[in-house]
Amino acid sequence: MLSVKKSPHAGGPTDNSVRLRLLGGFSAVAGQENPCPIDISSPRHRALLSYLALRPDYSESRERLVALLWGDNPEADARKRFRQSLLRLRRELESAGVDLLISGRDTLSLNPAIVTVDARELAALSGDASGDDLAIASTLYGGDLLDGLSLEAESFDTWLNQERARFRAIAAQVFERCIHAREQSGDADGAILAAERLVALDPPNEEPQRQLIDLLARHRGRTAALAQAETARRVVSEEFDSKLEPETAQLIEKLKSSATMVRPARLATDRASHSEQLPAAELGIAACSGDR
Repeated sequence: MLSVKKSPHAGGPTDNSVRLRLLGGFSAVAGQENPCPIDISSPRHRALLSYLALRPDYSESRERLVALLWGDNPEADARKRFRQSLLRLRRELESAGVDLLISGRDTLSLNPAIVTVDARELAALSGDASGDDLAIASTLYGGDLLDGLSLEAESFDTWLNQERARFRAIAAQVFERCIHAREQSGDADGAILAAERLVALDPPNEEPQRQLIDLLARHRGRTAALAQAETARRVVSEEFDSKLEPETAQLIEKLKSSATMVRPARLATDRASHSEQLPAAELGIAACSGDR
């Protein structure tokens, strides 16, 4: 398992530990040595576990959970649905041999001593990660939080959209720092990969697009950079029926008009030796630093 900051209430891993993956879709796995998928069939069961997994103390009031997940129903019916779902969810967890839920009189919690959550790990690592921790953080973001899950329950969907935006922002911070770290170490391919992932978070955002175009021009050549520029132009046109920002258009024109042919850089090549590559200053854009 990954080594990250844990809740002060969390204990060491146990045989009935549970790993929840929330980024890029939901999955639950029981055990460490011989991990076994836990079948959580109902979208609301997945939503309930995910919501508790992202609470600061892994806990929430039953009243709040009823309102969040069944609030579109009459109150009596909502409470009945909650009780029935909770019973079925316990059976699903018990069938996997895990005792994850802790019931209080007015609260429901996950047992923090046995659960790990990829989204919590990403958030913990994003602030001060470096080296190997930064590499781990970059792999944790598998996509949007609970990708594909929608309950058509207004309160939950509002919460989910806010959390998705929060984790996109966390991932963007991680990818920015990865770009800087890979460039500093001479890992051109790694920097480009991080920039591609940053662009994928929000393709119409032209600032990351310019960053990627610049990296491609300096490390893989003008043809690759212009191909990415055309992709950016098409995205902006299709998404907003608009033209590229002046800064992006200017960068592209300088690429097209430059007489210097850019030779592709090799992986982990010292940037200082690229005398035949376009300098960042000539492209009109600063080399990516990830420190904005």
